[in-house]
Amino acid sequence: MNLVKVLAIIVAFGHITFALADVTIKFEENVSILAVNQEKPDTKRGGLFSSSQSVTMPNGENQIVFRYQPFFENGIERETINSQVIIAKFNAVDTKLTLKVPTFRDAESATAGIDPLNWSLVNDSGQKTKHVEDVLVKEGVQFGRNFSNEAKDYNRKGGIAALPVAVPIAPTQQLQVVQAPTQTQVPAQVKAPTQVQTQLPAAAIAVE
Repeated sequence: MNLVKVLAIIVAFGHITFALADVTIKFEENVSILAVNQEKPDTKRGGLFSSSQSVTMPNGENQIVFRYQPFFENGIERETINSQVIIAKFNAVDTKLTLKVPTFRDAESATAGIDPLNWSLVNDSGQKTKHVEDVLVKEGVQFGRNFSNEAKDYNRKGGIAALPVAVPIAPTQQLQVVQAPTQTQVPAQVKAPTQVQTQLPAAAIAVE
C-alpha cells in the first residue's frame, strides 16, 4: 500500500472520529431549544429548504431547556399553543438524536393534551434515550425570561433534572498563632551588701 492510500485512510478515519465525537439533537421549527448546559444554544439550520434545526453538545451528561410551540391556521390568523418549559438531563455518547413531540390535529386538542408533554429523544435506530425531566417554572411575569440563568438557579437548588454543581471550596483560613511573650525573668533581688564591720584596732597598752 503506497503512502497516498495510507494518508487517505488516516484522513478518512480522522473525519469519522471527529463526526462521532459529540452528541447532536435534531428538532423541528415548532420546538425551541432555550438553553444547553446552562448556556444559550448555538443552533444550526438543517438546510436551505429544511424546517429542522440541530444543536451539538459534548459526550456525556447534558441538560437542555426547551418548549414545544405547535401552531395552527385559523382563517387568516395563526394560533400558537405553548407547552410548559421543560428542563431535562440525559447521558449519551457519539450519537445523533431527534427530539420527538406529539402531533395535534387542531388548537383545541393541543390545548388539552400538550401538558404534560409526551416527548422523547430517539436515535437513528429508533431507540429512546433515557432522560430525567422537570418543569422550569418562573413565578410572576413571564416576559423576558433568561433561561440560562434560570437553569443555573435550578441546578443550584438541586432539582431532579439538575446537573451537578461544583461547590467552590473556600481557602483554608490560616490562623496566625500569636505566641505569648515569654515571661521576663525578674532578676533576683540584689541583696544589700553585708555590712562590713570595721574592726577597731586594739587599744594600745602604754608601756611605762
